[in-house]
Amino acid sequence: MKILLIDNDKEMAASIQALLEYNHFETDVATDGIKGYEMAGKEKYDVVIMDPLLKGVDGFQLCKDIRQTKKETRILNLSSLDSYEDKVMSYLSGADNFLSKSFEHYELHLKLIRWVKNSSPVNDRSFSLE
Repeated sequence: MKILLIDNDKEMAASIQALLEYNHFETDVATDGIKGYEMAGKEKYDVVIMDPLLKGVDGFQLCKDIRQTKKETRILNLSSLDSYEDKVMSYLSGADNFLSKSFEHYELHLKLIRWVKNSSPVNDRSFSLE
């Protein structure tokens, strides 16, 4: 699974990238929305994990733009915003899921594994979460 991570917070991005790569997910990182949009347009990603709070770019609009061109790419908004309205905006902008930045790493891993299992043409039940 190939993942694009878009987050201004370089420390958070490095931490998430390390988690993803430890779990054998190929991960590219963009530390701003403009670079993230360019990367999303050039490469095929299975998942885009993005913070909608991006410097110089409306992250919700970026999510809409990626969704319009990459209909089959899963989008997970990962944000410190966690009000009901923020979650609604995430889903309305095209995100498939939302996760607060106070998440446990295992929670992110479980969401990704669930997407892998659901996207498998055979829906292989032997795939383990361990």
